[in-house]
Amino acid sequence: MNNDLFLALQELNRQAKFYKDDGYIRLFRSIINDFGIVNVDIDSSFDNFKVESGTNAGTIKIAIDSYAVDNAINIITQKAIDNVAVTDDSNWYWVRIGHEESNIEEGTIDLAANGDVTGTLTKFSEVLRDQSNYPVKVNFPDSVSNTGDYQVTSVLSDTSVILSGSTGFTPENGLEYRVVGSYTPGINPTGNDRLPYFYDSCDLVLVLETVLDTPPAKTDGEQFYIARVRNIASAMTIQDKRIEFFSTSSTNVTTVNAVTYDLLVTDDILHVIYTLTGAVTSLTLPTLQVRSGRSVLIKDAANNANTNNITIDTEGAETIEGAATYVISADGGSVELYSDGSNWFIK
Repeated sequence: MNNDLFLALQELNRQAKFYKDDGYIRLFRSIINDFGIVNVDIDSSFDNFKVESGTNAGTIKIAIDSYAVDNAINIITQKAIDNVAVTDDSNWYWVRIGHEESNIEEGTIDLAANGDVTGTLTKFSEVLRDQSNYPVKVNFPDSVSNTGDYQVTSVLSDTSVILSGSTGFTPENGLEYRVVGSYTPGINPTGNDRLPYFYDSCDLVLVLETVLDTPPAKTDGEQFYIARVRNIASAMTIQDKRIEFFSTSSTNVTTVNAVTYDLLVTDDILHVIYTLTGAVTSLTLPTLQVRSGRSVLIKDAANNANTNNITIDTEGAETIEGAATYVISADGGSVELYSDGSNWFIK
C-alpha cells in the first residue's frame, strides 16, 4: 500500500469490517463453545484474572496481564494492576470484568520543559507521525499541568520524540498519552472523534453484594465475576469466583455434580460443583486416559473444596506427582494435570 494513499472514514470502516466482522469474528463464532476467562497452557498456576491482596493494605491486585473473551468476540484485556481500593465497610463486593475500549497508548512518558519526550515501553515509530508527513498531536489525560494537544515535531525513535507547544511545558514523569489525529484543514473534531486509535481494555468494577453469598445481577456473556472480596479494617478476605471460562469446540467443559466421576476421553475441563452438597467428590483418571500429552484441568467451581475436598485418584498403578492421589482442598482451587504416557504430573 502506497504511503501517499488517502483513506477517509468510509475506506477505514470498510477495511475494519473486512478484517473483523467478515474475518476472524466469523471464524471464531464457528468454533467457540463458551465465553469467559482464558486459561492457557503457559499459565500453569492459572493466574489469569486471579485477584490477590494488593501491595497496600485494603487493596487488591491482578498480578499478570489477563485476558477473557465475551460473546461479541471482544478481547477483555487487563494489564497487571495493583492497589485497587476496596471500601472498608465490612461489606462483600464482587469483582466484575467486562470489555471497554481505551485510547491510551502503550507505555508511559517523561516530559521535559523544552518538549523532549522520553518513553518507557513506548512504540512512537508505530503510532506517531511528525512534521515530515502530516504530523499528529498527542495529549496527556492524567496530566495536571500539560492539558493541551501538542504537535509532534520529530519522531526520533520508539522511545524519543520532540513536541511543540505555544506555551511551553511543565516537566512531568510517568504520564500516559493519547494520539490526536491529523484532519482536513478547517475541520476540528471534538471529544473522542479526535482520537483515531482505540484498543481492547477492561472495565473492572466492584459491585456491592445485596444477597448473602449471591452474585449481583450482570449481563451474561458480556460480564464475568472473578472474585468476592471484603475489607475489614484493612484486612482483606478474597474468594476466587472465576467459574466462567473461554472454550472452543476443541475444549470440552464437563460439569461434575456427583460424588464420583470417571474422566472421559472427551473431557478437557472438569467443572466440579458437587462440593456444595456436603460430600467429598472423588474423580478417577482411567488407565486408558494415560497417554502422552493428555491433559485435564480440574476446578472447584463451587468454591467449597476446603470443607468438602476433591480427591483425584487413578484407576490402576499410575501415580499423580508420584503419589496415589491428589487432593484439592482450597476453596476455588484447581489443578491441571498431564500424562507422559505412564503417570500424571502437575503442569
